[in-house]
Amino acid sequence: IKSNRIIATMAAATTAPTPAPMQVDNTESKTKTEKTVEEEPVTEKYKKCAQKLRKALSTSTTGSKTTRRWLGSTTLVLKDAKDKSVESILLAVSVLLDAKKRCGLWSEYCNIDSTMDDGGDETDKDTAEYGGCMEELELWLLSLVASAWLKSDYDVNQLLELSSKAVALGEGFCKRLSNHRESLFPLLARLYRFQNLAFIKLYKTDRSKHTIYRSALQKAYRSATLRSDSDTASVTHNLILASLIDTKQIEQASKFMSNTKFPGQLSSGGGGADGSSGGGASRNVNVNVSNNQLLRHLYLTGTVHALRLNYSQAYSALSQCLRKIDIHDNDTSKGSAGIVGFQLCTTKLLIVVQLLMGEIPDRSMFSSSPTLTPYLHMTQAVRRGDLAIFEAMLQEHKAVFVKDERYSLIARLSHSVVKAGLRKLVTSYSRIPLSDVATRLSLPSVESATFIVAKAISDGVIDATITHPSDDAMGDNAVPLLESNELLDVYSTMEPADAFHRRIAYCLDVHNEAVRALRYPADEYKKKLLEATTWHLNYGSRGKKKKKKKGNEGDEEEDANNQSMDEDEDEDDFTDDDEGF
Repeated sequence: IKSNRIIATMAAATTAPTPAPMQVDNTESKTKTEKTVEEEPVTEKYKKCAQKLRKALSTSTTGSKTTRRWLGSTTLVLKDAKDKSVESILLAVSVLLDAKKRCGLWSEYCNIDSTMDDGGDETDKDTAEYGGCMEELELWLLSLVASAWLKSDYDVNQLLELSSKAVALGEGFCKRLSNHRESLFPLLARLYRFQNLAFIKLYKTDRSKHTIYRSALQKAYRSATLRSDSDTASVTHNLILASLIDTKQIEQASKFMSNTKFPGQLSSGGGGADGSSGGGASRNVNVNVSNNQLLRHLYLTGTVHALRLNYSQAYSALSQCLRKIDIHDNDTSKGSAGIVGFQLCTTKLLIVVQLLMGEIPDRSMFSSSPTLTPYLHMTQAVRRGDLAIFEAMLQEHKAVFVKDERYSLIARLSHSVVKAGLRKLVTSYSRIPLSDVATRLSLPSVESATFIVAKAISDGVIDATITHPSDDAMGDNAVPLLESNELLDVYSTMEPADAFHRRIAYCLDVHNEAVRALRYPADEYKKKLLEATTWHLNYGSRGKKKKKKKGNEGDEEEDANNQSMDEDEDEDDFTDDDEGF
């Protein structure tokens, strides 16, 4: 009976559910810790950013570089969307800026009162902490407000007024402060970009407004160049070019490119006919220009060259732009949606330019996005060389090409279609009547086919001759003939040399850009210099270790004892320290 009772109690103990209070306590503690981590005040995040800026500016000598790095670090601190909302920014303004700063634009546009501080003397102490970087903080907060207004459905007129006054405030800071404080330059360039975005939303194609706006941008570009502000100069240079392209003033844009120089680029001898560097000029290592602004400059110059029929220079600029996007910004995350869109625009324009040059793009260029499908159909129509198929394709995808603002360039491809068809006919037939050429290429008449074939022969597109019938054979059915010349050896022409020249120039360009893009650790040369000086002080010019001067007594004995040791250790010591040197 006792054994049965023991077995029953053991079975009940095994089948009964055992409570797990420790697991509940662990989950509760985890949720509590997560809540404490997540519920960090927004003002503390902005204070962290301000402290980082104050510390960085106090220890660095390159203000513009420091501000650029600090702007990149703020995106890691302000991760959430609510951190960059207008309410959060206004809370940060009340904490970081003093009463005098809050009396200006903040009280006018954001309804912030100068007495919005609940801490009394404590807030004054906090704002006095950032006295050395108060101007940078104010411009940064103004740019955050402009960015928040752009993303929301706020009044664009108010946004344009705020950004314009913020730009005027930043220009005043640069003029008033001593030695044109370089830490303000990236923030001022950022405000110019937001001003341009608001302006484009209101006046995209208004020529009169663009003229007034460009005059202000030219003044800003001139003043930025005089104070060696590469950030503002590069931004305003690109904005002027974009304004000229938007208003269809291509010749003025070409003159502006030939008369000015983008910061970070040197004029080269191999420029175009207009005196420009062709978009592929080498960069100046001494000027630090944002990679994003350099990409925009290459894209805009490629657009201008393509509209002015300089297809080789446009191809050079656009291919360099696309290559830099792939190297530096090849990221498809949510935050890089703008980079992906810019890459697609560059790819579309590069495809059109290659077709205008008479080349067929690689199939891999069309696999990056489904939005490139109309351009794939366009390439297939050009490759077939049938003008009727090309016209049907153009009418089918006309809405897409007009939206991409590439319809005027794509309409020029009809000549490329005719050239591709002529190449096929010359390759297939040694002799063919021009009437058949007009029929196969969908040309209106034999006379137009004659003129087009003659132009293709003079341009070197095909190697052929037009033979007209003799006077005896002339009649109603007499038609000129297109006879192709037999090419015995392609290596007797300049075509292989031209192909090698293009490839070698491309490789040299890639090598030069890779060398210029090298980055080195900060202050690394100081360590090597210190090692070199210590080695020179210890070993001298001959590599032998110097001995300390002692008294006359015992010098001869010490020299005799240490001479053999020095001779054995000279080679090893010199080699080790030479590696460090």
